[in-house]
Amino acid sequence: MTQAMQIERRFPEEVKRGKMSTTVLAEIVIDGKLRLHTAGLRIYGDDNLIKTPASVDVSNVVVNYLENEFGEIEKIWILTLEESKVALPKKN
Repeated sequence: MTQAMQIERRFPEEVKRGKMSTTVLAEIVIDGKLRLHTAGLRIYGDDNLIKTPASVDVSNVVVNYLENEFGEIEKIWILTLEESKVALPKKN
């Protein structure tokens, strides 16, 4: 990706971070736990384009994710190497 194409992504304050893998059945595993997700799950690749769960084949990539009030995953951002080095803000 060229420097001109890179954008700074802003993440919600309540975002969490973990390591994500996918299974052969397109299931989402974060930090070693199989996770439920909403029907409207949005996965943003490191290029910020939306991916379908079936098109994401990853193992232990660093992600930011957002949960709803039931603990289901609503959004996932696959982080670039630079984004993964930036610490999440401390929560009060």
